[in-house]
Amino acid sequence: MKIYFLRSSPVTELDAERFGYKILKRKFEIKFLDVTKIFNKNHIHYVNLKNFENIDNIQFSNLDELKSYILSNPPNFIIDYLKFGFKENKIRIFLKKNKIKLIRNIYHGPKPNLISPLDNKSFLKKFLFRTSNYLKKIIVDFFFVKFDYYLIPGLSVFKNYNINEKSGKAIKTVSLDYDKSIQLNKINIKVSKNYSVFIDQDFPNHIDHKIKKRQPQISEDEYFPLLSNFFNKYENIYDTKIVIAAHPKSSTKFENFFKQEILHGYTSELIRDSNEVFAHYSTAISFAVIFKKPIIFLTSNNLKKSRVGKGIVDYSNLLNSPLVNMDEFTCNPKEIEKKINEKKYNSFYRQFIKCSEINNKSSWEIFSDFLESSIK
Repeated sequence: MKIYFLRSSPVTELDAERFGYKILKRKFEIKFLDVTKIFNKNHIHYVNLKNFENIDNIQFSNLDELKSYILSNPPNFIIDYLKFGFKENKIRIFLKKNKIKLIRNIYHGPKPNLISPLDNKSFLKKFLFRTSNYLKKIIVDFFFVKFDYYLIPGLSVFKNYNINEKSGKAIKTVSLDYDKSIQLNKINIKVSKNYSVFIDQDFPNHIDHKIKKRQPQISEDEYFPLLSNFFNKYENIYDTKIVIAAHPKSSTKFENFFKQEILHGYTSELIRDSNEVFAHYSTAISFAVIFKKPIIFLTSNNLKKSRVGKGIVDYSNLLNSPLVNMDEFTCNPKEIEKKINEKKYNSFYRQFIKCSEINNKSSWEIFSDFLESSIK
């Protein structure tokens, strides 16, 4: 059986690990079809498009190349990670005409949306927004190709993607963060036992700002001193140590701004072994929920005015966890209530992290078992 991954961003060795390449390779023929040059040209200026020897990755420069390859080497399934555009839909129409089954892996981390984008908007803007969304839904429902199967990590997906749980199209699995949590080996991280961890999101310098040609939500000159000052105060008040779990794509020289220890590539391990977690709205918050760690959400006067600020409030509300404005943080040790709300954490876990009843199996093991047992 042949299974292809269709992506509009370059495949890295980390991607191959996250998408179960080794697991699926045991039973199926697996290939990555990289269409970055066709659908995501801006991306190629900021990433390395090299091929890895241990990953079967094929890059395409135009649609004719892609179609020709698929016709010559037809797969049974394509796991589709493309965006929802008319150009992408043409590819899906081509695949369906050639009787190739499409699978959508809704693999992203949790994305709660408790605050409406219509807050504080005028009547006209609310009307235009709702009309636009309604028209988009009509277009998607009537003109866009439907997927044959969906990989569902959490119950929230059924409502958000309008998927019927009993349709037979839903494959209940787990999130990629759950995958990671059960794979964690006991790496000896050289930090003290009594520490808190901050999940860095590289706000001022994230590569997405360059790719999407947009300004960061907060400048480096404002953000890092604010964060550093908060960390220093907190360490003194609570007699703890804060470790920074650097964003995996970050190139920031943190040592220029912080006295705290900075570690790259150990976010999940650092969260697992920490006393508590500081965060904005990173999807790595899932690890804090999985390992039942108290979370303290951080915002600022300027972040509160932005889209980022709304996301931070969303997570804080969803988990009933404390929200601290770093601009207004005082030296009162009673200011932060550090505990978890079991009911909220358990709900979050089911909604966004794991809806499969199968324990201690990764999403790709569950998917592999499903293909073998259910699809002839």
